[in-house]
Amino acid sequence: MKTIIRMAHEVGAVTVVDAVHYALHRSIDVKDIDTDFLVCSAYKFFGPHLGVLYAKAEVGEKIKSVRVMADDNTEIPWKFETGTPAFELAAGAAAAVEFIAGIGKEHEEFFADELGALTGRRRYVVAGIKAIEAYEEPLAQKLRQGLAAIEGVKVYSPAKDVPKTSTVSFTVKGANSNDVAKFMAERGLFVWDGDFYAIHIINEVLKLTDQGGVVRVGLAPYNTEDEIDRTIQAVKDFCAGMR
Repeated sequence: MKTIIRMAHEVGAVTVVDAVHYALHRSIDVKDIDTDFLVCSAYKFFGPHLGVLYAKAEVGEKIKSVRVMADDNTEIPWKFETGTPAFELAAGAAAAVEFIAGIGKEHEEFFADELGALTGRRRYVVAGIKAIEAYEEPLAQKLRQGLAAIEGVKVYSPAKDVPKTSTVSFTVKGANSNDVAKFMAERGLFVWDGDFYAIHIINEVLKLTDQGGVVRVGLAPYNTEDEIDRTIQAVKDFCAGMR
């Protein structure tokens, strides 16, 4: 990302990073990567449905925003608001950050070397993200391996040595992903299906339109190993029912 941003800046381009999926799974230092803008959503890290925008001040000030006559404020951050800010959602987003920081405060001792000289809430937030990922990744790895071992199941994942988040996508040969999701719902397992806004990849690259996209399982710090076992078994049962 730093390389792409540097190359963009060399030709005078403005950079916008979509971090909606990444934001919870890894800590982000916007100053280090030097992006001009970064967007994500609080609902991805346990908060409400609220968009989050980081803007490098000197760049944001130059960007012209569309305003209505009744609200022609041209100052940051108000120039990027479409009206009265959603204060209640902002409060919920702040509480979500504190929730992550609370996890970090309990577990920072395990990540002392990685946290380095970080202090205050930033230290706790980064520690919280690292603690969540340290808990989720072994579960995700077990899920990937368990699903991949089932005949007819294809797991969509980067190579083993490529860093991953704790979100697992798969398809069942000959089955619509929505049917798989419904079957698992009947077992008390909440998953999702579709293209997840990756429309080009799902429809044009992977050619999964007729199959209803992929089934996606997103893990959270409250998930358990027993739930992973139940998920794998449910997919096995679904596949067995197709034979």
